[in-house]
Amino acid sequence: MDIKRLIALFIILSSFLYGCSNVHKKAHQNEAVTKVELLYADFFTPAIVDDRLFVAVKSKKAKDDMCDILIERNIKTGEEKLIFESKYELGNVQGVKANEKWLVWADGDVWGSEVKFYAKNLKTGEVKLIYSKGEKESITVPELWRDYLVWATDYDATDGNRISEIVLLNLENGQMKKVGTIRNTCFINNFVSINNGRIIWADRDDKMNYYHIFDINTSKTTSYEVPGNIIGEAYLVEGKIYSVDLKYGTEYPTENKLYVYDLATNEHKIVDENITRLRVFNNGLAYKKDKWKIYLNHKNLRPVDLDLGFEPLHYYVTGEGKYLVTGQSFFEEQRSVIYIIYPEKF
Repeated sequence: MDIKRLIALFIILSSFLYGCSNVHKKAHQNEAVTKVELLYADFFTPAIVDDRLFVAVKSKKAKDDMCDILIERNIKTGEEKLIFESKYELGNVQGVKANEKWLVWADGDVWGSEVKFYAKNLKTGEVKLIYSKGEKESITVPELWRDYLVWATDYDATDGNRISEIVLLNLENGQMKKVGTIRNTCFINNFVSINNGRIIWADRDDKMNYYHIFDINTSKTTSYEVPGNIIGEAYLVEGKIYSVDLKYGTEYPTENKLYVYDLATNEHKIVDENITRLRVFNNGLAYKKDKWKIYLNHKNLRPVDLDLGFEPLHYYVTGEGKYLVTGQSFFEEQRSVIYIIYPEKF
């Protein structure tokens, strides 16, 4: 066989192998992503429990651009039902969280002056009002783990030396208690998250930044000193703490470093710089730089090439860290598309 035929054969084989690789990659991705079509102009904070999708959406009679109703959609059958309609004329339903037992959401007006938390027991169907924001309060979106709901409350948002309280609510018996405080509250460190029974938040004094971890089972708090300028948005998963540091302070809030802190080795290192958003889930993390980057395996972060055909504005973590969700809204067409990503299937 002459050299020209060998070259031609090599090109054909290469093209064939490349094409097979792409087909395999596409099929593998299709197994890991479920697409759900919704006949609503917009959606917000979706939550997944097995085959059930709970999501705030914008109804056709909404008088503002916010999502004003909460629906449940069966992912397999397409069956849909209304769960809740905002109590306000210009309503804003958000903060939807769910697990096998509880569905939680926030309802308020579009200005944020009124906010109420509701919970539905998915076993009994009972819906109850569980918290109302005070006149001077500023509250974060609540996080759900089993029977527990946790959030941060700033009781005087006009105070220059602000301190927020970490509030833990037992949804089963209604008991509420303060489990910690956030000193020198700002927009990045007024944040709390929960994973596997441990609540984590970050704060700072004049000299140092700190991670604080409250164990629900033991009611004990462990604190760690960490370097950085203004550390916040901390997540704890598999013995690793991911957080964001405002590289140049609040003057340039988009110039952020992504840190990871290993509790076993006390190693604190930079993962990446100039990030704008961070999401952490059970099997990995996602953060936005120029575009979103997704990594799996907390022991050795492995990049995933996820091609949805568009660049998402947001990613949501739901199912107590099991799922990653994103989507697109088509306002003129009065429809939205939600993509449910199953990281364990990649």
